[in-house]
Formats: sequence, structure tokens, C-alpha cells
Amino acid sequence: MKNIKIDKSILGEAKKVNSLYSLVEKGDKILLGLSGGKDSIMMVHLLKYYQEKLRINFEFKVVTVHYGSKEEDKPLLDLKEYFKNYGIDIEIYKTKLFELIEEKQNKGKSICSFVARMRRGALNKKALDWGANKLSLGHHLDDSIETLFMSLIYGGKIRAMPPKYKSQNGLEVIRPLIWVREKNIVKNIKRNNIKTIGNEFCIGLKGEKKSHVREEVKNLLKELENKNKDIFNSFKSALENPDLNSLFIKPKKSFLDKIYFWR
Repeated sequence: MKNIKIDKSILGEAKKVNSLYSLVEKGDKILLGLSGGKDSIMMVHLLKYYQEKLRINFEFKVVTVHYGSKEEDKPLLDLKEYFKNYGIDIEIYKTKLFELIEEKQNKGKSICSFVARMRRGALNKKALDWGANKLSLGHHLDDSIETLFMSLIYGGKIRAMPPKYKSQNGLEVIRPLIWVREKNIVKNIKRNNIKTIGNEFCIGLKGEKKSHVREEVKNLLKELENKNKDIFNSFKSALENPDLNSLFIKPKKSFLDKIYFWR
């Protein structure tokens, strides 16, 4: 069976985060959300590597969400055909999300976060219907650090993307590539001559680009990295070792304190 060569720069970080946070374990039933972009394609190959090379005994199923636009048909069928070469079957989950998206577009509002929420909801449904215990997403280290800066600058929160967390519906959400740099994924995709879709534009969304806020943060981080080549490792370390005593954590008031306050 055909396989791609996964660089050591990816495998090293992926194995470390997997070992530390127990992302992929024996007996797991994992649904993989595939967008067709470089990150999710690399995630699928990584979990196939875990099965075949590391011999971790788990199941996974790959699902890509079809929003309901005819423009998606050929790219997604090509994606399905591509993964057949690696012995991986892709389920194309057809939805009517495109109708909701067009309605949102007509109101002249940004649809980036709306699309993400709808897609996640569809993946959650497929995961629960299949009986999965985990949902795997293709976010990498750059995504997490960008989210941290966006939350700090525009949301007033210290918030990033964790390697693993439990959602309200009981599914564990995992990110096997979360310690991997985006630039290393790009290099590996090019080295293996993999054609991707969905990197800059959502299929069928009439050229709707990613959030301009994220692009601004990307450019800011690029400038910072030009001045300090090790800055992403510093950010990762900061997320692993937050000094809560140095933050403005509001003290919890007791019931008696509240009574006294209102007197």
C-alpha cells in the first residue's frame, strides 16, 4: 500500500504531544474531520502512521462535510479518490448548510465563524452517530498561538487551543498536530506532491476568505519571529506553564460576603 513520507519535524512533535496528553490510545474510535486543506490531510496520514508503524490498535473514520453546493462535488470526489491510493475511505457527508450560509451572506455579515460552527456541529453529529469517543481536528501550533493573540487583542481573554478537551456532548476533541509548526506541514505536503483544497477558501462560498483578523495576527507573529526565531517555542512553553498567581484572577466571594456587600 502506498504511503507518504512524514518528516521527523512533524513526527517528533506529534509523538511527544500524543504521549503527554494521551490523544490516540488503544481501543479508541476516532472520527477525523477532513476539510481537504494541508493540515487535515496531514492529520489523516499521521493517524494512519500510528496504526501501521506504531501499531496502536484503534479505529478511525474520515468524514468531510459537503455544504450542499455543486461546486464542491468534483474537489471532494477527487479527494476521496486521492485517499483510495492509501487504503483510506473518505465519507462525504452531504448537508444543506450552503442554504444557511447564503442566507447569512445576504445579510452582509461575515460568515467565517458561522461556517466553522455549522461544520463542527455536523462533525459532532457524525461522530456520535458512529459511536466515536473522540473527534480529531487538524489544528497546529500556529493556529493555537494565533487564537491566543486574537483572544488577547480582540476578546479580552487568555484563551488558546488545547491538545485535548471534553466537549459538552461527551466527545473528547483531540488535536494530534497541535505542537507542529505550520511551515513544517507546508514543506511536507510539497515534498510529497499532495494537492490540497480548502486552504484559503471554503468550497462553494463564492470566494469568502478567512478572517482578516487572523491574517493580521499572522503578520504580527511573522514580524515577531523575524526578530526572535525561537518565539513560538516560548509561546508554547508559556501555555504549558501559566503563572496564575501573576494574573488578575478575581477572588471568589462567599455567600456571606455578598450579603455584607449589599447591606
